[in-house]
Amino acid sequence: MASPTTTAADTNANDGAGNSNNHAHPDKGPPPRAPSRENRILKRVMSIPSIDEMGQVFSKADGKDRVVGLLQYIALFASGGRPGPLTSIGLGLNDARRPFRLYKPIESMLPILKGPKGKGVLKALEYVKAFSMAAYVSCDHLVWAGQVGALSQDTTVMKYARRISFGGWALGSSAMAVAKLPELTDILRQLHQLGKDAEIGTVSAVGYADRKVALEEKALRVILDVVSGSTQAIVALALLGAIPLEKRKLSLLGMFMSLVGIYQILMQIPLPELTPPPSNGSNLPPGAPTPSISVDERHDKGGKTV
Repeated sequence: MASPTTTAADTNANDGAGNSNNHAHPDKGPPPRAPSRENRILKRVMSIPSIDEMGQVFSKADGKDRVVGLLQYIALFASGGRPGPLTSIGLGLNDARRPFRLYKPIESMLPILKGPKGKGVLKALEYVKAFSMAAYVSCDHLVWAGQVGALSQDTTVMKYARRISFGGWALGSSAMAVAKLPELTDILRQLHQLGKDAEIGTVSAVGYADRKVALEEKALRVILDVVSGSTQAIVALALLGAIPLEKRKLSLLGMFMSLVGIYQILMQIPLPELTPPPSNGSNLPPGAPTPSISVDERHDKGGKTV
């Protein structure tokens, strides 16, 4: 171990065995790492939801809607679109979802009432999304009212309500996906800049890890929004007849759409905070003495003194 007075020239000189130590002071090291934070995104993606987490999903009307929707598409996939008990179950579950969406037209218009975010094209997309989704759910309610006999199905509005519903769903979902792309691009730009800052040593190991995890989690949420919007648009267009899809493939896509929706709700549930690592980066138990660090070790953290 080098003494505290060891110079760079001494460290780079041959050691006692005649081996050169030229790697001790790299000009640029790899981005600093904080081991206790590295698997946070993997935990988000790979972990199975706990009972408490699923309880929080079921506590939301949207969560109930997504879970029942998943069961609906599973039943329709198993039936293959053929008449029978499974198809009846799937259609019955579809009707069971409607109470969870009673307030959706108002919820869809809230961003407009509060004032849409963004400017220019992004502001226009917010308007398109809000009005399209409100039309989708409102017309879907009309279709349901006609099916149960509450309204006459012979009116002109009722004849076009289903097509307006699917068309609004497709347009609103597409607008949602497109509106998220600039935000995703900006997050990826920030991640790239953070990596460059880490390479030149202008950010600490903990600061780098915290910022990187925050940006990655934000990127994951935006990616889910894009995937959800795109998938919903495809399903709506298929139901409208604009995209030819076999019934089983459509049901499979619906299952994927429902799973993405459930995962979006799970992403809103914060993970337990991770305990920050000790200052020397080791995994020591509480109360354990901190070992001394040599000059070489102090310079072996991304080229920076720690």
